[in-house]
Amino acid sequence: MSSAYGFQKDLSDSPIPSFRNVGSLDAIFNPRAVVIVGANEQSETTGQQTLSTLLSSEFRGSIFVVQPGKSSVFGKPAYQNLSSLPTKVDLAVAITSPEAAPEILAQCVEHNIDGVILFSNGFGANGKNRSRAAGQMHSVLKGSRTRVMGPNSLGVMNPSISLNATPGLRMPIGGTVTFLCESAMLGRVVLDWGLKHIVGFSAFASLGTMLDVSWANLIDYFGRDPNTRTIVIQLSSIGDARSFISAAREVSLNKPIIVIKVGRDQASIRAVSWRSRTVASDEAVLTAAFNRVGVLQVDTLEDLFYAADALSKQPRPQGPRLMVLSNADGPGVLAADSLVRSRVELAEPSNETREQLARLLPEQNRLDDVMGDGGGECFVQAVEIAARDPNCDGLLLLMVQWAFSDRQVMAELLIKLQNTSKPILISYMGSADTAAAQEAVVRACIPTFSSPEAAARVFHYMWRYSYDLQALYETPMLQADGDPARQEFVHNLIHIARKAERTSLTPAESEQILVKYGISTRRHGTVQLAGETSHRAKLRSRIDSQFGPVLMFGSAVRGPDVYGDLAIALPPLNATLARRMLAQSKFYDALLKESGSMSHPALEQVLVRFSQIVTEHPWIKDIEIDLLLASEGDVLGVGGRCELHGSRMKEDELPRPAIRPYPVHYVSSWTMKNGQSVTIRPIRAEDEPLMVKFHEGLSDETVYLRYFQKVKLSHRTTHQELSRVCFLDYDREMALLAELRDPHTGACRIIAIASLYKLPPKNDGEVAVLISDDYQGRGLGRELVRRLVVIARDEGLSRLVASTMIENTSMSAVFQKLGFQVSIDSEEQLINATLMLG
Repeated sequence: MSSAYGFQKDLSDSPIPSFRNVGSLDAIFNPRAVVIVGANEQSETTGQQTLSTLLSSEFRGSIFVVQPGKSSVFGKPAYQNLSSLPTKVDLAVAITSPEAAPEILAQCVEHNIDGVILFSNGFGANGKNRSRAAGQMHSVLKGSRTRVMGPNSLGVMNPSISLNATPGLRMPIGGTVTFLCESAMLGRVVLDWGLKHIVGFSAFASLGTMLDVSWANLIDYFGRDPNTRTIVIQLSSIGDARSFISAAREVSLNKPIIVIKVGRDQASIRAVSWRSRTVASDEAVLTAAFNRVGVLQVDTLEDLFYAADALSKQPRPQGPRLMVLSNADGPGVLAADSLVRSRVELAEPSNETREQLARLLPEQNRLDDVMGDGGGECFVQAVEIAARDPNCDGLLLLMVQWAFSDRQVMAELLIKLQNTSKPILISYMGSADTAAAQEAVVRACIPTFSSPEAAARVFHYMWRYSYDLQALYETPMLQADGDPARQEFVHNLIHIARKAERTSLTPAESEQILVKYGISTRRHGTVQLAGETSHRAKLRSRIDSQFGPVLMFGSAVRGPDVYGDLAIALPPLNATLARRMLAQSKFYDALLKESGSMSHPALEQVLVRFSQIVTEHPWIKDIEIDLLLASEGDVLGVGGRCELHGSRMKEDELPRPAIRPYPVHYVSSWTMKNGQSVTIRPIRAEDEPLMVKFHEGLSDETVYLRYFQKVKLSHRTTHQELSRVCFLDYDREMALLAELRDPHTGACRIIAIASLYKLPPKNDGEVAVLISDDYQGRGLGRELVRRLVVIARDEGLSRLVASTMIENTSMSAVFQKLGFQVSIDSEEQLINATLMLG
């Protein structure tokens, strides 16, 4: 397969249909009219329970019932079919058998019903009839805007509009947490838990067997929902790993996504649920995938909502150190002892903090006995002092209620702490009546916990979430010095082996691949390592059933300190991601301590290049190399093997990376009208400094024409703003830049950029262009937009849209020359351009 620019296009770079079904989910979660299909008055049936629940929920919209042969159901007029309904409905709740489901779904599509919930059990069972029914429904949905939740769904709830489309579940109180679940029974358990612990929900959804609506669709939808601040997920299978990863990466920077995985071990599935459809993932791979995109995985249902509550109320910690403050000596020491045995790092107060506390309480010299019996003013002042300590990243307040002379006053004083820049958690001790205090704490947005251990556990989750987000915009990419000739050489080497029906390469062929990618080997390298100062390690890539290629690093020698010590990551890697992968390994930590270094750049580079091999050559099934590492920093490959996928594997079935690599096939040179040659390529994370220089050279007029308003340079060049352009998920956005290289100094300069944004839920894309003032009028705008049109077709988009100001006549001319239909919006003073791609 070749691209428009002559480069071979690897399967690993191929896009996914991120918005496979282009219909919105508004019809499911915010319908104005709902129809129940298959409801009846027979007691204890799903239809009876669903209709009864919906009618009693005080839903703000209209409710209709379709039940052939009946004139009324529960006092509601019953219609014979969808055609006889008096008005258009948005959502159909269908209670049906698997065999009848395709026909009902076809009727919904015919009547332009945008949302369907299928209460249809049995699709998880074996049998040709069920598989045929699922296939028929896929055919019915193809090309339509109808979205389907289920089959085997438990329904949806939206407290803000009093929608309860479930078979008898109690409506939760309104809140800011969206809860999405795969297991119907666990969904019931969590909803009951939420009611008991007064947890508010913005929405609830049970996915069932995911015929249509997927995790990625729901993460995208609630990522844009203004009523949702936290997304909580119970899942047993990931489904399409790449779409899940892509959606999670997009949303998690702004909203926490917290996951509890059911079936994290095959033994637990076999022991408890012999008929379960749960997919057991490699736990280390799953953790690596979640960490890569900022998804927080917890272990228990209690932690699921404790973490959601804390992250929604408190700032993210900037480090792992938790400081404990108590108003009673004994409980404080006891709590500190228990936390030392946990994974939490206890903060040591600085000398300045100790001195300030000593002045605050001259008769006391211990931080963990701040108050004693008395008022709460000193305690709150102590908290404020501790919060300013540079050694502290978070505070745990251990509070013995009966030690305060006036608990109500103490509770009111806690409100003063709500704007503290560091997270504060509270654990109460004692059996005193704390209702008033807890009410005040809730108003102060400070989460409370049943024990200090629970609070510390949640703080650890908060820090891990913060730590993962720090690397979220380290966009994975292939190296800037990508070499098409190198890629072609290895491709041909693999092709020759496959043509000979070999599923493994010879040691010499494996070594050739390593050398081509800049990894020194014993025969081809100049590195000489002394045995007594060297360490042996293994680097491997294998295929995971859900996440595709996975990278593994660990010691080649099993010992008491490194047994089972394996670092896991998803390709592709850059140097930062490689360093984070290595930091997981005790073996690597020991290597750095021996050398006295903070990092091992040569090894990081080997990991980056190894990940390139994996992402550029999807026919490689399993590749492993033995590494010899010297404490001085040298790395040498001393052996390896490479296995290929067999002849029965089709190209479109090859496992692909869960994270889309840098699309190197869109890199090529182009000549401007003045004869200067530029490189046009997708943007990458490392381009941020060059983008700052690019914006510094733009005139106010050019900025105004691009953004339709005056935007200050200081605002355009912040990391937050530039990250939206440079740190891309190539499954969702593409930005091409034109790069000019100085022939004398070799320095590079960005002179133009053009962006393509996918627009869910429609299968559209939006184009925008920005060109440096001194390079306008040289054909760059037209060439960049032309290439974006090619990319949009590669991505399977249906339509491209663009807008520019009426006075921007040159850009309007570009759109017309490329076949866009142009119209004028006189009211907004804009020119709108549209290009159909289908």
